[in-house]
Amino acid sequence: MPRVFIPTALRLATGGKDVVEVEGHTVRAIIASLEPIYPKLHEQLCEGDALRTGLAVIVDGTVAPLGMLQPVQENSEVHFLPAIGGGKGIENADRRTGNAARGMTTNDRPSDQRVQIIKRTPPRSPRS
Repeated sequence: MPRVFIPTALRLATGGKDVVEVEGHTVRAIIASLEPIYPKLHEQLCEGDALRTGLAVIVDGTVAPLGMLQPVQENSEVHFLPAIGGGKGIENADRRTGNAARGMTTNDRPSDQRVQIIKRTPPRSPRS
């Protein structure tokens, strides 16, 4: 049976269990198998028929590109990982480039950003 690893934030719904084993050949089937055993877990994992926004499912160490339709093998490991947030207190953050951390917003960037490589030579030691 596939092993489902439960993140700490969702363990109240499983009575504190960090790993559970349930039947299923897709992520959707695994969640359906979890629902009668841990009904509160389903509402924390899903919004309707889809995974909750900001939640990723990892199957055998790879982010599942098919989401709920991702195939799962008999000996698979399945992890549900909530999104990790950061940057609390940073205003005008440009999430694509992270320029707020450098004091720039998207509009402040020069239109032509080139990397300039400067070759530095070590300082010469004084001759005696």
